[in-house]
Amino acid sequence: MEYTFKDWEQLYSGNQEFDYQSTDWNDDRYLPLLMKIESAITAVYRTNPAVKDKQVIAVLERLATKPEMSLANPLAVSIQDNLKLTLSLYNFSRREVLGTLKRVLKSAKRHHKLDGSRGCLDFVKEYI
Repeated sequence: MEYTFKDWEQLYSGNQEFDYQSTDWNDDRYLPLLMKIESAITAVYRTNPAVKDKQVIAVLERLATKPEMSLANPLAVSIQDNLKLTLSLYNFSRREVLGTLKRVLKSAKRHHKLDGSRGCLDFVKEYI
């Protein structure tokens, strides 16, 4: 049986306020989103070890402005599919998804800066 995801707008739950800067990212509530984004990155990296942090950062920058943006990029498609699956199972607003993407983006930039061209990818791969 094949499953088809609902449209993005149907998957988002509500429009609750969300402050990316003051969010407690250790709160288990956001773990499904964080894990699915990072597991998508890891899956693509494992199948294509030539991927570099800059590619991940570029995709995250685009998705962090509009997660439903149509991109013909395997990493973007993987992240979007994982997000849609998570939104099908849990209640998250669009603002929460955007905030979570920004959080992963910030982490990717930090690890890239500190650990080189695959610092983010190696970090995520180690923990996912």
